[in-house]
Amino acid sequence: MTKIKLKEQIKQADKKLQASCQKIPHKSRIIIIVIFLVSCGLFSLYQVVSSFYLKSKTEQDRTPVHEVPISSDNYNEEKVNSQNNYNYGTATRE
Repeated sequence: MTKIKLKEQIKQADKKLQASCQKIPHKSRIIIIVIFLVSCGLFSLYQVVSSFYLKSKTEQDRTPVHEVPISSDNYNEEKVNSQNNYNYGTATRE
C-alpha cells in the first residue's frame, strides 16, 4: 500500500516538474544544466586538489612528538611495589 502511495507521489512530482520546466525555454534549460555540471565538477576537482595539498603538507611539516611523563617516577615505583605485595588483589580476612 505504501508503494502505491509513493509511486503516486513520484508521478505527481514528475508532472509538476515537467510543467515548470516547460515554462523555461529550451536553451535556458541546457545552459542551467551545463552550469550545474561544471560547478559540480569544479567543486569535486577542488576537493581532490585540496586533500592532496593537505596530505603533502602534513607529511612534510610533521614535528616530532615527545611524550610528556604524566606521573612521577616515585608514583610508578610505588605502584610496582604495591603489585609485588603477597596479598595484592586478594581479600583480607580478619
